[in-house]
Amino acid sequence: MSIIAATTSAPLRPQAAADGINDVLSDAFGVFEGIQGLAKIGVWVSVHVAPGTIEADVEISPDSIDLLPGLAHELESAGLSYTQTGVQVHGTMCQGTVDLRIAVDRADLSGDALDALVTAIGLAPQIGGEGR
Repeated sequence: MSIIAATTSAPLRPQAAADGINDVLSDAFGVFEGIQGLAKIGVWVSVHVAPGTIEADVEISPDSIDLLPGLAHELESAGLSYTQTGVQVHGTMCQGTVDLRIAVDRADLSGDALDALVTAIGLAPQIGGEGR
């Protein structure tokens, strides 16, 4: 990967910036292949990378909803919130360096599946809880 050094004595070279962008985009193809593989099993991932932050949004297809408790269990500092259309599990991965959100449509999540999800992230199940 090209290293772009900015100093006050030397102007930035457009070619160095272009090389750096090309390297970053070339590295993105590995991420793209991984995302394509996950999509085949009903897990859709969108990754946003910017200076100082990496965020991932995940959606689970109705056919793969059984993966949700296991995925949520893998999150660090996991939490659960209710949205207008369902629930969102949020937390971090990669030793806290990646913020991750998993959105699930309410219609795809039975009461038992919600209880399993809540248990997987270490919260006490709420019988008849808000948002059900």
